[in-house]
Amino acid sequence: GYQYVVLHGVNDNSPDAIWIKGDDECPAYTASSKGFSRSDEFRARDDATRGFYERFYDVLAPDVYNLKREDVSYARAFDVFDLVNVARIHNATSPARNVSDADLAQLRTLADSAELGLNWNASEPMRAVGAKTLSGVVLRQLNATVSSRGAAPKLSLLAGSYDTFLAFFGLTGLLDTGADFHGLPEYASSMAFELFTDGNDGKAFPADPAANLRVRWLFRNGTAGALKGFPLFGTGEASLPWPR
Repeated sequence: GYQYVVLHGVNDNSPDAIWIKGDDECPAYTASSKGFSRSDEFRARDDATRGFYERFYDVLAPDVYNLKREDVSYARAFDVFDLVNVARIHNATSPARNVSDADLAQLRTLADSAELGLNWNASEPMRAVGAKTLSGVVLRQLNATVSSRGAAPKLSLLAGSYDTFLAFFGLTGLLDTGADFHGLPEYASSMAFELFTDGNDGKAFPADPAANLRVRWLFRNGTAGALKGFPLFGTGEASLPWPR
């Protein structure tokens, strides 16, 4: 009686891959994100953390191919954090096991700020192009559900990367809701767009979608706990009417 779920995969060189990685090989995104690396904020943070990062060269160099001393800096904040973090989790003999929890937390905080700076700036719209393309496919899938009156698709599943999450947090005003959205999402975090009826018994698709359908956005940071709803675009509303 078991029914297998049918999954349709997409190659990374397929045109449809843009929906989850719209920033890859995008010249406008590359130019905008490089602007962060040339900013006064970046330079000040890079200078202030040089001494801190120098402590991790000997931790990583024996295990990472072609890693140069100058690579271990704020300019590679995510790479350094990710290498140390993954080694601590999966490699019992790695020198990264000797990195203290306090130092790992500092590496994580610096990676948070660096990646947010690379993927969001209110005055640089193209820096959030990854979130914009993701939003495009979400709208397409929801429109297909509405136009088919709930026949298909029932569920769409997309797997992407942390930078799209960060760009989405900025694009939709979630950064203003609290500090929770200013950092890297945990591994296997999930976001969901739920289309539901308001004032309907749920047995039939509403005759007037504009009057009855609503959309809510839910997020779970990591794999623990349940998805939790958050208001988008600074509305303060738990859900938004479909026509909006």
